[in-house]
Amino acid sequence: MGVYQFRLWPEDFTLDGYKTIIHTQRLYRPFINSVITTVLGTFLGLLLSTLGGYVLIQFDMPGRNFFAYFLLFTMIFSGGMIPEYLVMKQLHLVNSMWILVVKHGMNVYNLVLMRNFFEGIPASLFEAAEIDGCSPMGIFFKIVLPLSKAALASIGLMFAVTVWNDYSTVKIYITNPDQVNFQYQLRNMIMMVIPLPRSIRYPRTLCSMQRSYVQSFLSWHCILSCRNTL
Repeated sequence: MGVYQFRLWPEDFTLDGYKTIIHTQRLYRPFINSVITTVLGTFLGLLLSTLGGYVLIQFDMPGRNFFAYFLLFTMIFSGGMIPEYLVMKQLHLVNSMWILVVKHGMNVYNLVLMRNFFEGIPASLFEAAEIDGCSPMGIFFKIVLPLSKAALASIGLMFAVTVWNDYSTVKIYITNPDQVNFQYQLRNMIMMVIPLPRSIRYPRTLCSMQRSYVQSFLSWHCILSCRNTL
């Protein structure tokens, strides 16, 4: 369709792409890494989001508004790419796939969504549980979580997709080929490393578009070139 040969429907149905992935041993280790980081990252993200959202609905907690505005502030302003790299280096997360788990563990947007969902739970349920002698954590596990299955499924899916599709974090922080994820290795296979079958090879114009897209992130190379000097 047009100059770039995009089509809504493929001309010929083929499974060559799946065959190439299955028979390429270079993708096995990155695939396992992606599965591990996705499962752990989703679990950590849900754990922090649910606990944080539950804390923020405690209206009698001292400093509740301060912590709420502090978290919202981080959604608008960030330290930047280089300070973030220095922090990850101090935490010994550079060249480790665990950075994919830790980096996405706290997502303020998902935490706010979870808090808003918790606020929709009737306050009478909390009061009844307190009268029956239930502790705050007991209320969390016995009332809040069972009533939040829809939110847990939706936000858990958002965490899983984010961690699974994360390419830029691996590009910036990881150089060890044994620690890269599936998306990064698959991109290298398509762009540079492994020649693909002709039936699934990209058009030349599309490859040039992707190379120009990668070149637009020249700021990454500043960090990559400074690894040995920081």
